[in-house]
Amino acid sequence: MTTGNRIISRFLDTIGDGSGSNEAIGDYSGGQQLFRFKPTGGPYAEITRMIVHITDSGAIDADLYGNGITLTNGIQLAIFEDGVKIQDLTDPNHPILSNAHWGHYCYDETTLDFGSGNNHIVIRWTFARTGVPVYLNSSKNQELAVILNDDFSGLAAHGFLVQGNYTDQIER
Repeated sequence: MTTGNRIISRFLDTIGDGSGSNEAIGDYSGGQQLFRFKPTGGPYAEITRMIVHITDSGAIDADLYGNGITLTNGIQLAIFEDGVKIQDLTDPNHPILSNAHWGHYCYDETTLDFGSGNNHIVIRWTFARTGVPVYLNSSKNQELAVILNDDFSGLAAHGFLVQGNYTDQIER
């Protein structure tokens, strides 16, 4: 049951509460960097989808990331509780290593080529299409996190927006 108009529309960031960096364009090859969402507006966060944007100069490659970036470790998505991973949303044996790999987990992917300047990829991952949204319990310190462990510094922009709502109870 949702009470009030408590819509969630927030970029994942390095802190998780909206106060950290939300541009995932650094070199994280020396160790994992989490971009997170921690529920701060209610007992539960009901996350229905995540929108990913990738911006890079030049042509977007299907077999690489952005335009010509080789990922070694790939991108993973997981739920954490008190800093411990409790559920993988991407298969640990099949991380996202290329632009095309987003299609392994979500159907909606659009490449925007404007002919000059930067090009963009927009991906919509609708968690609710699996039958239930992603629920996060704030009292258990749960968070949704994208795990990066590669060099993304060649990208012009890269981010993850989650959408949903806060709720007082989980309805299943």
